[in-house]
Amino acid sequence: MRNKDKIYEMEIAKRIYDTDYKKLQLLNLQSDDWLIAIGYLERRLNERYIEPVEILIDSEKGKTAIDKKFGFTILAIDCLLAEAIQSFYDGITESKGKSRVLFVKFLRERSGFRNHFLTNSDAQEFYDNFRCGILHQGQTFGDTKVWAVGQLIEKRGKCMIVNREEFHNRINEEFKIYIAELRKRQDYILLNNFKQKMDFICGL
Repeated sequence: MRNKDKIYEMEIAKRIYDTDYKKLQLLNLQSDDWLIAIGYLERRLNERYIEPVEILIDSEKGKTAIDKKFGFTILAIDCLLAEAIQSFYDGITESKGKSRVLFVKFLRERSGFRNHFLTNSDAQEFYDNFRCGILHQGQTFGDTKVWAVGQLIEKRGKCMIVNREEFHNRINEEFKIYIAELRKRQDYILLNNFKQKMDFICGL
């Protein structure tokens, strides 16, 4: 009967439940339960964002760039992931009305992106035309293209082009960097923001 009850519990990741997280002792930074909690997040975002994108990318291997067709879906998932990662960095539990700030901050501050988004205007252009266009209207806005080759971001005149596979690779690396920083347990603010967000997810 207990296994049937699990169907109605909130999963953090596959077969990891909010009740598992709530049992962890996270008041002491030296507690090894921190590593368990961080592992929960790693599994959650890998399973729900990173692995699905990589399945899509792998399914099109061997095709020419012009024949690949999953660009919008890949970019949509990765834009959600970028926002999720930044919300964990900042301990933001509710991003309504804050999405632009979070997303622009991610592009401007994360090491794999900041050299390609040198101004707030560049980052906001990407947010408006790619992130919001795809997530809200199922299209990109402005003079934009989603490709599977080339640099991360390329400008040709007024046209902004994103390589969705390079974008995904860099998002994946940024997530690994974040998890590695958490595991060091040296930055109290970073850990506290992580806990704040996880507590909110788990209903604490």
